[in-house]
Amino acid sequence: DDPFAMVLRRRLTITSFDSGFWAIPPFAFVQDGDTVGTEPLLLTVETVPVDTAAGFRDIKDIAELPFSWRYWWKQNWPYVAGAAGLIAVLAFVVWRLRNRPVRADVPAPETPPLPLHERVLQALDDLERRRLWQDGQVKEHHSELTDILRGYIEERYGVPALERTTDELLGELRVSPMTRDAQESLGNLLRLADLVKFAKYTALPAENEQALRTARELVMRTRPEPSHAPRP
Repeated sequence: DDPFAMVLRRRLTITSFDSGFWAIPPFAFVQDGDTVGTEPLLLTVETVPVDTAAGFRDIKDIAELPFSWRYWWKQNWPYVAGAAGLIAVLAFVVWRLRNRPVRADVPAPETPPLPLHERVLQALDDLERRRLWQDGQVKEHHSELTDILRGYIEERYGVPALERTTDELLGELRVSPMTRDAQESLGNLLRLADLVKFAKYTALPAENEQALRTARELVMRTRPEPSHAPRP
């Protein structure tokens, strides 16, 4: 009843997993240097009465919650968003592929063939790089050299040079545009090759080199003149 008294209340929740007596220690309060304590409490925890004659009850089934769209969306929205994004990307790719402009195939410009004399000169250069006569293959060197030169004459003058003997070829070339000097140089080259191929003549290194130079000179002297297209 003291009007200056102060009442303090505190609500406690006590949990016990066994029966018995449990002591609640006093609570201490300090005011102006003085300490005041509550009385200790003694709690009695009793067990729940169990009917040992009754049987055990079955475990209850799992409770099923009612379906909720809100709960389902909360749990699955990342997957839905990912699937929607993937579908959108695939749809965009398909649309682009179907609507891309069709480019007409532009044929690559055709490389004009090399002139006859350039092709023959390349063949002579290749023969020189193979160094046949330097490796002891003198007969093979002269055989390939005359085949290259006969092929050139056949294509240049329309004479079946590969099928003719040396004398037959020179006879047919007398009525061709080939100059007499060129015919004489060709005859000397072919007769040297015949000696090497059929008479087992061993040509000197200087003769082998001169035969190749003569072949190049013949091609350059008898090559067709370049045609100039008339100006419009």
